[in-house]
Amino acid sequence: MPHLLSVDNLCVRFPTNFNFSLFGRQTRHRFVEAVSSVSVKIKSGEVLALVGESGSGKTTFVLAMQRLIPIHAGTVRFCGENLAGYSQDQLKRFRREVAFILQDPIGSLSPRLTVGSLITEPFKIHRIKDCDLEYEATRLLKMVGLSTDFLERFPHQLSGGQARRVGIARSLALSPKLLIADEPTAGLDVSVQGEILNLLGQLREEYGISILLISHNLSIVRHVADRMAIMYLGRLIEEGDTETIFNNPRHPYSRALLQSVLVPDPNRTRNKFRLTGDVPSLFERPSGCHFHPRCPVVADRCRAEYPRAQNISSRHWLACHYPIS
Repeated sequence: MPHLLSVDNLCVRFPTNFNFSLFGRQTRHRFVEAVSSVSVKIKSGEVLALVGESGSGKTTFVLAMQRLIPIHAGTVRFCGENLAGYSQDQLKRFRREVAFILQDPIGSLSPRLTVGSLITEPFKIHRIKDCDLEYEATRLLKMVGLSTDFLERFPHQLSGGQARRVGIARSLALSPKLLIADEPTAGLDVSVQGEILNLLGQLREEYGISILLISHNLSIVRHVADRMAIMYLGRLIEEGDTETIFNNPRHPYSRALLQSVLVPDPNRTRNKFRLTGDVPSLFERPSGCHFHPRCPVVADRCRAEYPRAQNISSRHWLACHYPIS
């Protein structure tokens, strides 16, 4: 199956004149590297989850992938085409094929527009002519399980789950090939979370849509994602099939993340890989492996040398000097 999206060695740098004092020495940073050499591939109809703590670079990566912020290095290919030489008109056409589901269900909807206007607005923004907006609004509401009674409602008249469905309907307006879902269940009750996840799964099955899922909620990642990629301080540190990583995470950071998920089992063994300390500043990346100050199995080599990626299998790799068995 061909790759719908292929990102290779993407790097994002932000210029800065930030100065600070370290042990009496003044230090100047000309730039900060928010994303470093990240590569991901997504096939048609596949769900890839991008996982990591806040500040790991997930959102920056997604924005750069869409050319919404400048790329320092690397390539982005969509349907086999390199976006590097795209004009603004070509990028606008590309963005019809990639849609966002934003994190805040209600806050992401304009309070001044009705549901009907909100979900048909993409047709106006992209100047799609010869389309019946009333028909399209009805079609989109049906796709997400809402009746036409919602057409004249305003966002403040919607529950969190209903607002999330409206947001999904809006993202589906131009029949995209890829959905980027940023914490799609954030702020929703557990029962409503299940409904939204089932809806995303249904849309994937019926329309073959690929999904890039950004989430802190590892439970929903396991429920919907085919593969998962784990980020730490702007780098990918482990990637593979979701069930493979959940059953046997090999990187200490991955294992600590997964063992932090609460499980109602009194017989479960104590978590040996607890995350301690804070995520280091991007201005002061640790030498060697960036995770070594928080790693429970750190060795001298980890402090001096960044680990190369190594394949555990054809569909599972990680960057660690001493993978956990």
